[in-house]
Amino acid sequence: MGRRGTYHNRFIWLIICLLLLLTGILKLNHRPKDEKLFVHVNNQRVCPLKLRFSNLSLTVTALASFPGSGNSWLRHRLQQATGIYTGSVDDEKFMIDNGYLGEGITGGSVLVVKTHHRYDDQRGIDGHYKKAILLLRNPYDAILSWFQLALTDNHTATVSPQKFCSAWPKNISNLIRIWIRFVESWLKFPGPLHLVFYDGLKTNPVETLRDLLLFLDQPTSTLKCGLINDEGVAHRKLQVPVDGLYSKNIISKLNSHIYDVYLAIKDLNVKNKALVFSWVKYYKGYVTPWYQSHCEVLNITSNERRNSAEDKITYINDVVFKY
Repeated sequence: MGRRGTYHNRFIWLIICLLLLLTGILKLNHRPKDEKLFVHVNNQRVCPLKLRFSNLSLTVTALASFPGSGNSWLRHRLQQATGIYTGSVDDEKFMIDNGYLGEGITGGSVLVVKTHHRYDDQRGIDGHYKKAILLLRNPYDAILSWFQLALTDNHTATVSPQKFCSAWPKNISNLIRIWIRFVESWLKFPGPLHLVFYDGLKTNPVETLRDLLLFLDQPTSTLKCGLINDEGVAHRKLQVPVDGLYSKNIISKLNSHIYDVYLAIKDLNVKNKALVFSWVKYYKGYVTPWYQSHCEVLNITSNERRNSAEDKITYINDVVFKY
């Protein structure tokens, strides 16, 4: 009996050990997918960083972008990587409600200052910036993204197809003009200028964010904090597809402006400048099912369109854009 009892106890302990081992394996397999990105200092996990305003006066740096280029997304990553609030020339309630408490602040207590204004039209703060970051996104996508924001006045809402299809053809040429004027104005910034490509933020976020932090004179030790929960709050889930929205003449015009941008930066010390060429599109001569099912209004005659209720949508221009 004593020997049998010993074997029985050993068997029980073996079962217990196997259960503990299995529990440990399950915990490892079910840990958060971003756990490997957390930064540890003295065995203490420091991400996410607690956001604060800077105690030291930072160099006032513009974060300039054409609307729809991912400005809010980049601000989100910078705040997570540094723990310092980003500012803005605007005072947008949506952003404040989502934790961007630097809205409306343009001084040295914030890491960067978001602006969608042209550099030559800074509404009273021209010369205020000592450094500048220019965030560039494929204009075909940026223009479309901003157009949806302009029609919904919301960062995440889906635009009404009827409203979109009526307003788009009346505004596209002007939107292109506003885009190129904006980019060209910031490429003439007289101080230190750092270019960030939206494409680079997606495909090579570590190097892109590291270079940006170095430009801002910020430590890179907590860089990985900027890669956790990297989507942010201003992502539009349902996007209108690009194909079919740009005519052959519009594509030709926009491609020529893209080439102008490349010529303007080709002699600058800019990483990944060749990404600009990936923006070029070619007319495919067909439209997407979305366009076919929602944009029949584009095919009606000008007289019919003039009498259409949807035609009452105001032309989007420099006054509406404020840029």
